[in-house]
Amino acid sequence: MIIAVDFDGTLCESAWPEIGEANTDVIEELKRRKAGGDKVILWTCRAGAMLEDAVAWCREMGIEFDAVNENLPERKEKYGGDSRKVSADEYWDDKSVIVAKGTMERNEGSYEEPLLYGDVFVPVDEGEGEEIEWG
Repeated sequence: MIIAVDFDGTLCESAWPEIGEANTDVIEELKRRKAGGDKVILWTCRAGAMLEDAVAWCREMGIEFDAVNENLPERKEKYGGDSRKVSADEYWDDKSVIVAKGTMERNEGSYEEPLLYGDVFVPVDEGEGEEIEWG
């Protein structure tokens, strides 16, 4: 399993351009999954020194990544290159919307502009969240 995880608003509270407080539940679940054999990609809009700071902060939290803002070597080989979109089995992001079976669903909880997924590592059960018509 490959997990692509966002930084601001997911691993830490949003405090751009600073680094916010750690989201310890998310961090602990990510470390548990990595220890169980999952591969982890940091998938963030941060670049340059701010990206280096984020990676260093994650190391201090005990998170080591298999890749940062790029695909894993096996996916590059499989698909013949490194596309702009990171290839993963799960995407953990505070601004996610679940798209499945022709519908879109988002969590009721939000901060600022909506789409906060809540506990990103817990799948949303049927009946939770707001269903949005597709099309």
